[in-house]
Amino acid sequence: MMERLLGKKVLYLLPGAKNYVEILVIDRCHFTRTGMEAWLNHTDVLSSSLLVSGMNNLILAKEHILQWKPHLVIADLYGFLNDALPEQPINAFFAACRMTPLVLLQSGNMPYRPQYASHAVLSKHTLYMSLHNELKERYITHPLQEAPESATPLLSPQEKKCSRCGRKAQQ
Repeated sequence: MMERLLGKKVLYLLPGAKNYVEILVIDRCHFTRTGMEAWLNHTDVLSSSLLVSGMNNLILAKEHILQWKPHLVIADLYGFLNDALPEQPINAFFAACRMTPLVLLQSGNMPYRPQYASHAVLSKHTLYMSLHNELKERYITHPLQEAPESATPLLSPQEKKCSRCGRKAQQ
């Protein structure tokens, strides 16, 4: 398996793969988010190369969805319900997800509110095999994207300019 760093994302390419599936995992809990990312990256869940991103901020997640258009979003929104004004970011998040398959994971004692559209609502206590079957059967409907040939630059234009000035001074 070959890895490519893309900003803060890691693209796991299977040998000879040219296409990949992008999955966004959203959860306030660091351990759940990284555990889900690791499980997706290190099992043959979808029989293709994966680009798994994890986020703990709904506003950034909404922007990520609008810009990158992931093939699947897996989210536990329970941690965001305790925010001062939870409705605004949650409504914006669901508006961004309207064309993207969304799997909601329920971790709290609050029942799911059907006012929001999702493809599936699963308990966080769902076995990985059940989640594996759900993902395999239903959710990857978008065409696969081409694997990028080069990574996104990690330096801003100003940082590049400063690094060039430093190199010239050393010469």
